[in-house]
Amino acid sequence: MRLSVVIPEREIFSGEVLEVILPGASGGLGVLPHHAALLTTLKAGPLRYKTATGETAIELLGGFAEVTPSSVQVLADGVKE
Repeated sequence: MRLSVVIPEREIFSGEVLEVILPGASGGLGVLPHHAALLTTLKAGPLRYKTATGETAIELLGGFAEVTPSSVQVLADGVKE
């Protein structure tokens, strides 16, 4: 599935991933391909994603996420760099 992470200044990541774990407002939210569509707020915390080569984390400062069966779009307030 396609993951896109964007902050107001630029795109942080865009690529194909196997799994995404989001810091949802009500707790961690795991997303796999073919997940049901949803829109959620995100709290500050790590967004983790897995690719064929390993796992990566991006420290978000909050935002929103839109999940479709084939993609995850994250509109973050910012990231810790």
